[in-house]
Amino acid sequence: MAKFEIMVRDIDAKGGFTSPLSPKENIMWKTINADDGRAHDAIYVYSGPRDFYVGQTVNFLKRHGQHYKDDQPFVEGRYDRVAIVFGQAVNGNLNALESLLIIDMEKDNQHNHKPTPRRRWNKTEGNKSQNKMQIASDVEPLIWKGLHEKGFVSDPDLAAVKQQDLMVGPGDTYPTEYERKIVESVLAKADENHVVQGYAGTGKTFVICMLADR
Repeated sequence: MAKFEIMVRDIDAKGGFTSPLSPKENIMWKTINADDGRAHDAIYVYSGPRDFYVGQTVNFLKRHGQHYKDDQPFVEGRYDRVAIVFGQAVNGNLNALESLLIIDMEKDNQHNHKPTPRRRWNKTEGNKSQNKMQIASDVEPLIWKGLHEKGFVSDPDLAAVKQQDLMVGPGDTYPTEYERKIVESVLAKADENHVVQGYAGTGKTFVICMLADR
């Protein structure tokens, strides 16, 4: 059985945490945010009425502060809750788990008729080994179940979500010419590793989704 925990915190428009912690949650909160020089791997999902954001970090509280200082969707107060996934099943699998969740949550959002923004904001990197992707694929259904129970995804059936197509809504202007060139470049060298980098809101998730849909 994969070992992980999911902690949910309510947040206000400025990123302040508004939900109280139980004694157990207080211990977990201190553990994942400990400033002890070690990595505390976590996947996090911010959720709001019209948007979501999937990310990864080795210190959640520090990353949370960076988001609310620098990133537009956070500064605008788009999110009211965050789920933090951490534990043995997450350790060492951040890139792979993040990539899977971004794509599948995008599909879940689209096919359950939720209003969605024109962009996704995330950090997604390549260079994932097949072994790590397999581990992540085994763990993701369990994490998905937990996210559904806590109201972060709509469809409880992850297998059905994975069979759905990614859609681009009417009136959307992307992909841009630059995004198309990135996709073409990656597909032309599909047997090589690639890294996708960029600031928040620059279209990294959409490029990944375009590649996944090929």
